[in-house]
Amino acid sequence: MYIPKVGSLKAPGYFFIDELWTQPEYRRFGIAYALMSRAEEISREAGAIGMRLYTGSDNAAARALYEKCGYKNLGCDACFMQKEWNNI
Repeated sequence: MYIPKVGSLKAPGYFFIDELWTQPEYRRFGIAYALMSRAEEISREAGAIGMRLYTGSDNAAARALYEKCGYKNLGCDACFMQKEWNNI
């Protein structure tokens, strides 16, 4: 998902990674790393200035992957919130 800078759809912004995961039986084969690499290529091609993502502080495997990909832990305690419509 592309999130442009506030106030302009043409200003460079960030790509946001959401729902990137692999089935447990396919983990540890480099698939997630390859997906992250491809997402970064697409982000660069689109002119984004970087990538952002959210992962739980208790998800050590995901954090290890993202750190391997060069992502930095910003040290914040984020709260992920959602609202769903019941008309589906």
